[in-house]
Amino acid sequence: MLRSLWLFAFALLAASCAGGSDAGREAARGGVAGAAPPAKPVSEAATASASAEPSDLDCMAMALYHEARGEGDAAMEAVAHVIRNRKDDDGFPSTVCGVVRQGGETPPCQFSFWCDGRSDVARNKRAYTRAEAAARRVLSGQSADPTEGALYFHAERVSPSWASSFRETHRSGGHIFLAE
Repeated sequence: MLRSLWLFAFALLAASCAGGSDAGREAARGGVAGAAPPAKPVSEAATASASAEPSDLDCMAMALYHEARGEGDAAMEAVAHVIRNRKDDDGFPSTVCGVVRQGGETPPCQFSFWCDGRSDVARNKRAYTRAEAAARRVLSGQSADPTEGALYFHAERVSPSWASSFRETHRSGGHIFLAE
């Protein structure tokens, strides 16, 4: 059911992005990618919809919007590189949408916006446009990876137990980026 709502949210977004503030949701969520211990291989069938699938650009833009919209373009691109790095790593799903949805719609999942039970509609058109531009730059290879191949990240304000197993490669926009 949440997957259907998510796809419906994309349809609404494409038709008309409403203005507004997501500050309350962002503050309440406190979510970060990797809030759960980083997952390794999961069947893509478990994370992909059998019906119309959003594009890699759509999935990455939504992830950047929800994970880093309050941060600068450099921070958004760093998050995008983690998603791309995972897509290119044999230990993760081979599509951007598979990476973003890994873990399913119930916690623990890899990207908190996907499994927090809240609407994924992008209400701030300007922030979504920035996220989409950052996603496009990274997916097209127009952005160098500042994370040195990081596969994980978390907010600076948290200290997940799993993070000590990895080496820090970069900090940007309130996030710490980690590699194996």
